[in-house]
Parts: sequence; structure tokens; C-alpha cells
Amino acid sequence: MTAAAAIDLPYDVVCDSSDREAWVRHRATGVGASEIAAVLGESHWESAIGVYARKVGVQTDDEAQTEAQFWGLKLEKIIAEVYSERANRPCRWSGIMLRSKAHPWATATLDAETSEKHGGAWWPFDSKTATVFKTGDWSDGPPREYYLQAQQQMLVTGARKATIACLLGGQRLVWCDIERDDVEIRRIVHAGRIFWEQCVQARVQPRPDGSESSKRALAALYPKGEPKTVQLDSHFGDLYDELSELKKTAKTIEARIAQIENDFKAALGTAETGVLPNLNVVTWKERRGSIDYKKAAEDAGLTVAQFEKYRRKNTRTFLLHDRKQD
Repeated sequence: MTAAAAIDLPYDVVCDSSDREAWVRHRATGVGASEIAAVLGESHWESAIGVYARKVGVQTDDEAQTEAQFWGLKLEKIIAEVYSERANRPCRWSGIMLRSKAHPWATATLDAETSEKHGGAWWPFDSKTATVFKTGDWSDGPPREYYLQAQQQMLVTGARKATIACLLGGQRLVWCDIERDDVEIRRIVHAGRIFWEQCVQARVQPRPDGSESSKRALAALYPKGEPKTVQLDSHFGDLYDELSELKKTAKTIEARIAQIENDFKAALGTAETGVLPNLNVVTWKERRGSIDYKKAAEDAGLTVAQFEKYRRKNTRTFLLHDRKQD
């Protein structure tokens, strides 16, 4: 690429994500493509206030890497390689963080780039993994969070399309091309700019939602209380009344749920499965999987022997299984 061509690029190269320390540092200076769905209130995993907490330097539990995320990172290059073979397209690894020149708050770290076999423009490529239970989420294209991530990648790079490949259940690879949606990108630009300027830069937290991510972010932002009192406005009086009624209703509902589940358990007895006249199914089966008994016992404040005794009495899980609709 010539120097003149490089000047025309719509983005600046920020850093290589293989330098983890540099990537984390620069990540705090903008909103990444993987974070934009949360900013828009359309993420199942994170909230806008969770992103805000991270940007202002507050560590939350959302930052802890899960086992699924660990394997997702390990498999990224393998997924890209297999996609390249099966789609018969070139795919080159990137790992580079880019920043939009027109919208400096917008960043994107590309897993890789792909192109047509005969050459031409390169566009963003992302590797994903998902459990087999998430297969249905990919039946009509990628989940909404990934669609928005791809749109921000196209915002930053100027590309006309992006590709996402996902390994489902460790056994099935699917991929799809996502066309650039300029209406969606304008929405991203509007919401991203407001979030960055009016929340992050102004240090004004966005409104929390009801997610666990918001709960964790608030706990991280305000880990300790102070012996002082604040006056709340009349709006919170209405919220107090609503919350009080909801808690009363929740107690009634929880008690009824427990009663019905116990009726089912009593009817099942030693049977693991029950079939209803409408063909719906209920199960009451033992939990299976590996458990760190020592850690679990410590977490429960028990000795290993006590935990084993408790575990044997509490290992069956009751579940409802709706029949498949034809």
C-alpha cells in the first residue's frame, strides 16, 4: 500500500492486541465494537453502566474471563482457518485495534480480514463460539449483539460488509456475510457519541437496567457506604410503592412455584421424567458434571465430608420442557 493510499484510510491503527497491556490501556479511550450493543441497550451479557464503569477505570466482575471465553480466544485462529478452507476465501489474521478518524470514540479490534477468492477489498472477519443450545440463535443470521458489532467494525473500517463465523457446540461451523447498514450505523454514531461525551467524559453514569451486569457495575462503582443521608425526589416515592408491591407479589409467586414443583416431585418419586397429557415433559434428574468439592465446601462454609452429605441430598434439578410446536 502506498503512502498516499494510507492517508485515505478512514481509521488510525492504535495497537496490536497481542500486547495485552497496551490493548487494555487503549480500550479505555473509546467504545469498542463488542461494547456497542450494551451502549444501545441490546446486549444479553452487558449493560451500558457496565461499559461506563470499565471506561472510568472501575473493575467489575464482568472483566473476569470465563472458561467459555478462554476457549473462544484459543479457537479464534482455528475457526478462521477452517472458514477460509470451506468458504474458499482468503483470510488473514489481524488482531489490530483501529480507531475511526471521523468518530474517535469508535474503535474496533479485528480478529481477521477476509476477501473474495479473486481478490479485491478486504473486510472484517470475526470468530465466535457458542454452545449447542445457542444453535437456534443463528438460524436467521448472527445474534443481534454480533450484528451490531459488525456494523461498528464497518463504521470504523469503511468496509461495505463483514463476515462472522461461529463454531456451534464445538462441532458445526456456520458463517454469514453482513451487509453494511448505513441507517444502523447512523444510530450507532448518535448513541455512541452521546454515551462517550455525556457519560464517560462528563463522568455521568448512564441509567442502570435490571441486569446482573448493572448490579455488578453499581457494586463496583460504590463498594462502600458513607454515614450520610440524601434527599430523594418524589419520583422515588412512586418507585418505593411499586417496589413494595412487587416484592409482596414475588413472595406469593415464589411460594406458589415451590408448591407446584413439590407436587410434581412427589408425583415423580424416583422417576426422572414425567409426561403430561399435552405431551409436555418434566424432569427431576441428578446434576452431572465436574465439581471442585473442596472449593465448593469452602464456599459453603462446610467440611468436604459435610458437603458430600449435603450434596447427596440436593443433587436433583427440576425442569420444565415444553413440547416442540409443529
